[in-house]
Amino acid sequence: MLIKYADLLTANSEITIEKISMEENASLRGAFSEIEKVTWVVNAPREFGVSGVLMRLNRDGKDFEDLRLSWNEDGAYTITLDMEKLGVGLYFYSFVLLRGRDTLFTSSLDNVNFTLSRKMEKSFMLSVYDKDFKTPDWFKGGIMYQIFPDRFHKSGRSKQDRHNAIYLGDWNEPITQYAPYPGAPVENNYFYGGDLYGIADKIDYLRSIGVNTIYLNPIFEAYSNHRYDTADYTKVDETLGGNEALAYLIEKAESAGMRVVLDGVFNHTGDDSIYFNRRGNYGNGGAFKDRNSPYRDWYCFRPDGKYDSWWGIEIMPRLNHYNESCRKYFTGDDGICATHVKNGIGGWRLDVADELCNEFLDDLRRSVKKADPDALIIGEVWENAADKIAYGYRRKYFLGEQLDSVMNYPLRTGIINFLKCGDAEGLARTMTELYACYP
Repeated sequence: MLIKYADLLTANSEITIEKISMEENASLRGAFSEIEKVTWVVNAPREFGVSGVLMRLNRDGKDFEDLRLSWNEDGAYTITLDMEKLGVGLYFYSFVLLRGRDTLFTSSLDNVNFTLSRKMEKSFMLSVYDKDFKTPDWFKGGIMYQIFPDRFHKSGRSKQDRHNAIYLGDWNEPITQYAPYPGAPVENNYFYGGDLYGIADKIDYLRSIGVNTIYLNPIFEAYSNHRYDTADYTKVDETLGGNEALAYLIEKAESAGMRVVLDGVFNHTGDDSIYFNRRGNYGNGGAFKDRNSPYRDWYCFRPDGKYDSWWGIEIMPRLNHYNESCRKYFTGDDGICATHVKNGIGGWRLDVADELCNEFLDDLRRSVKKADPDALIIGEVWENAADKIAYGYRRKYFLGEQLDSVMNYPLRTGIINFLKCGDAEGLARTMTELYACYP
């Protein structure tokens, strides 16, 4: 770690901080396995008048303690911490430079570079993850190609049409459904006819551009064309070709060295579903119509008959994953997530992962990795996932019990700002921070 600037000090010298783990320079890292021992080396030239250095360390949510660094004959201050003794978890730390009455504190810029100030500001982050945390090697360094199935390619095969859908004959015809005002309901029931067989027809093309992972937006039965309002997690939408089409696509992809990752929308269902059935299209059952339905407690109903939904959108009633029956339907050994992995998918991208409770994510990883240790679990997280706080509590995505990785929105933002505004420094800082925070 290298000081970025310090107008408090002299212009021709600098204080540096290095990290060493397993006899290698680890200065750009901030996440370590619990089997590692990490040494910090603080180099403070004599002209700074430093008489001692402390590491001010605290486990997330706990009080800090001051650990004194040892001084060596090379003029450096060092401290070594055993990650196993610290324990799996998230920690924060700063270095305190003692200079008589003029004490200085490090303030992190991006978990690597720092400034100095006369009061504590932003700490460095230290993540200690489970020694058995392993992510799929096949995904590393590859190219993921995202596909919205209805708009990718139409195979021409005969498929089952729906009576409540509008099918557009012209592939280039614009959709004319628009909300009259922001947040107003939109049917989203226009379809162009793309299907999973159509994607399979383009496998050679996808392989030619280097793709090794196909990520599909939701494909399960649903009312809308976006299918984030799932009706039945056991059935691939017949307009996409049904379960047979998914099996065919997986087979074709595997023969080309690719894997298929599905979009898992497990925070909420559709209101028009076998689980909720507000519109009555699934018989007389469902949580909305039948108080005795086995799905009733999967949702949170209020005394006035209204119910919790995703961001207040009524067509997406929110699931109650603290209900064990609901949670196990998805995360049990024979649940939705494990079953589709057993049937050949390469893994899951979890929609709105911030809104899935820890119990759900813990159970999901256990069952999915039991079904296939090489299956991928990616979460939709918009911020730095290493220290994310959602709904009032710290998330533990990268400690080894939940996600393999996340969708990299901070990097996306950095790239866009660089391309549009020339902000190279911002992009460099974003890349440095992510690299220094993620395992």
